[in-house]
Amino acid sequence: MTDDAIAALLPADRRLSLTAAEHRDRAHVDAAVDRLLPRDRSSDAERARVRRAALDRLALSRARRVAAARDRGLAARTRRRWCR
Repeated sequence: MTDDAIAALLPADRRLSLTAAEHRDRAHVDAAVDRLLPRDRSSDAERARVRRAALDRLALSRARRVAAARDRGLAARTRRRWCR
């Protein structure tokens, strides 16, 4: 899932925090790749593949959390309508 697709799931006022969170996630992923695959013992292609896979996994996880929060909000609104 791309950054734009994830951002589209969020309301406009939360998109800025998503960008900040993604920058933080990328910094963590870069540090983890540096620890796991030292530059002197691994190829750039291998490092890029692992980095992309980790970022894709983080993006999917974030999208799932956003979708779950959206579903909880919809369920709460539905309950409020029916319980009046």
